[in-house]
Amino acid sequence: MINGDTEIVATDIETFNGVIHVIDSVILPPEDIVDIASAAGSFNTLVAAVKAAGLADALMGEGPFTVFAPTDEAFAKLPAGTIDSLLREENRGGQESGDKVRGEAKTGGEEEGFGEARLARRFSLSERPP
Repeated sequence: MINGDTEIVATDIETFNGVIHVIDSVILPPEDIVDIASAAGSFNTLVAAVKAAGLADALMGEGPFTVFAPTDEAFAKLPAGTIDSLLREENRGGQESGDKVRGEAKTGGEEEGFGEARLARRFSLSERPP
């Protein structure tokens, strides 16, 4: 069963360039980043933080967005009290949608140069790592 309502009908139909697995319905992704993170079940802390910070509407809006999404397991590794501290109103920072950060982008092991990425809120980031 996939996504709770899609059955796998047949598996491992080999072709010269891959494998086909037959399913009984079309799988459509949830509408936005918040829906996907919520449905996954392993990003509950992230989703709670996004909502507490007032960023859910931004991440449910028109993108494209790239989210580096720590799992609940990753958040659990933080020292006690860290998440509560980060979510305090005075520590949330600005919420200027469309802020940008410059940095190196590498894909497939080759440098693609510099690019800009939109941020949903402002963070203190160095422009280029040493």
